[in-house]
Amino acid sequence: MPLTAVVDEYVDSRDLCHNYRRHLMRTAERMASCGLSSVADLTPQRVTRWLDSLAVSKTTKSNYRRQALTIIRAALGPGCADFIEGVRRVKHSVPPPVAWTREELSRLLHVARHLPGKLQCGCPVHVFFTAWLLAGYSCGLRFSDLLNLRCNQIRDGRLYTIQHKTGDSLVQVLPHECVDALNELMELSPDGRVFRWALSEKWLRIRWDRMVAAAKLTGTCKWMRRTGATWVEATQPGSSSRFLGHRSPELAMKHYVDRTLLPNSCPMPPPIR
Repeated sequence: MPLTAVVDEYVDSRDLCHNYRRHLMRTAERMASCGLSSVADLTPQRVTRWLDSLAVSKTTKSNYRRQALTIIRAALGPGCADFIEGVRRVKHSVPPPVAWTREELSRLLHVARHLPGKLQCGCPVHVFFTAWLLAGYSCGLRFSDLLNLRCNQIRDGRLYTIQHKTGDSLVQVLPHECVDALNELMELSPDGRVFRWALSEKWLRIRWDRMVAAAKLTGTCKWMRRTGATWVEATQPGSSSRFLGHRSPELAMKHYVDRTLLPNSCPMPPPIR
């Protein structure tokens, strides 16, 4: 059975986000280009050699390994534990998370509030990006969940949604500033969607990069969620994983919270006199 067909069966039997489907299929196609096109071609040694041949970073190679093992589990079923153990692990280091300081976030918000012009749909640019930034910082949502947010998921300053990646619910009480910005944008929505009606994902990312550069900062849209988690942890220790909707509490500190912004988190030697 071709591995691409295995991926098709796997994703059709689950409610997976579009990007994850695309990543799995890309991995299956890349394996096929190196001679691992069907289930009959799979051996632990051949999968390891395929991983060794990839001219990518160790982090990317580790991601390919994880996706390949997902495909292998779907192909071989529950009796594949020995096979999985035979595929050599990829050792890689996880860089420490970096988030915006409050001063940097304030600077970015100032730029968003003063963006000139209108989008092609007629929505003022500053209305869209002020709401986008405040919601991304305040809601703790992943990019796709934030982009696909609907007006009926926000009621009286409270957010009710289901995370597409995990299927878990996430509820938040939103600050007044965020609620006001969202209400201003939602009043313009013609179809009940908060953001997607106004701007495509491609142009959202392009305009976002321009806005961040105008604020003399760096950071993708992921930094909004990371910064929100960092300042939740700084003001309410132990709450960042709940804010992000994580099942595993250690993930927030490992991948999202910038420890340098937490009070007394990084030990320092006394000054030299």
